Amino acid sequence: MKKNEIIALTLVTIASIIWGVSFVSKEVLMAEIHPGSLIAFQFIWVSIILGIYNFLIKKRFTITKKDFFSLAGTGIIGMFLYNVFINMGIRDTNSSIVSVLLSLIPIICLFVERIVYKRHFSGLKVICILGSIIGVYMIIGSGGMGSGGSLAGYMYIIIGVFFWVAFCFISDKYYSRYDTTEILMVQGLGAVAVSFVYLIIYPIHLGGIDLELFLHFFVIIILNACLSFAFYIYSIRELGVTVTNVFNNVVPVVTLFVNIVVFDVEIGLMSLIGTGVIITSVAILNIFDKRRDECDMNLNVESKYAEAVNQNYNEN
Repeated sequence: MKKNEIIALTLVTIASIIWGVSFVSKEVLMAEIHPGSLIAFQFIWVSIILGIYNFLIKKRFTITKKDFFSLAGTGIIGMFLYNVFINMGIRDTNSSIVSVLLSLIPIICLFVERIVYKRHFSGLKVICILGSIIGVYMIIGSGGMGSGGSLAGYMYIIIGVFFWVAFCFISDKYYSRYDTTEILMVQGLGAVAVSFVYLIIYPIHLGGIDLELFLHFFVIIILNACLSFAFYIYSIRELGVTVTNVFNNVVPVVTLFVNIVVFDVEIGLMSLIGTGVIITSVAILNIFDKRRDECDMNLNVESKYAEAVNQNYNEN
């Protein structure tokens, strides 16, 4: 296994842990804040933080005008629409259920690659992904994460999943052209542009934010929206969309663990076995699947063209 792949596997694991914790943080925050207002507040600060980095630390901004608006559009899809539906799903179900249903992402990615891009995938990859899904359902079956939630809540989650998959494949071609922090800043601006209205309709009263809520904001703004997204983009570059998204199956394990520690949710033997199945499936997929295409991140001809343009730009 190459050094870059090892780094990518490490970073996507960290990102998955952060996301698992962030679901709980969002659930706590949405007890006080509207889901749309939470997104606007989150990405306003993300844009400010990354803007300071890009314009004060770096010498110049490299994203072209055309790609600026295209990336802002992907931000609307992946940072606004995805998050608003997931946030509403958390509100109408709970953080553990949402994190479990997100395990559908790698399955959908596989079929998108197979149907749209005519890519072949090995039987081992399919078995490992199915194994991770089985592990997730073993956790559900234990009853350790609670139950309930409206039908609308489940629909919000499924819609959010499809928006996330669309975001991954549409954004992929830009990752070889521009710096990660520039991409995230512009995508964050796109999310702010369409979500800012929520702050007007449902304003956030900063005077009511105590230390606990501040820490949860730190998790979703700094750790989740800044660091984990940067780690995720790097991992897509090195591992490809489908393999990277497989690590979403680690997220429900983390979310469940946090809920156990914070909210004293009981966990049974079946949940522990399910956790082991998920971790084992992810490990086998990335260690023993030697037939994975090493150029998986280049999902189409346009991505390859982007690399050529970027190389020519650097030479000049």
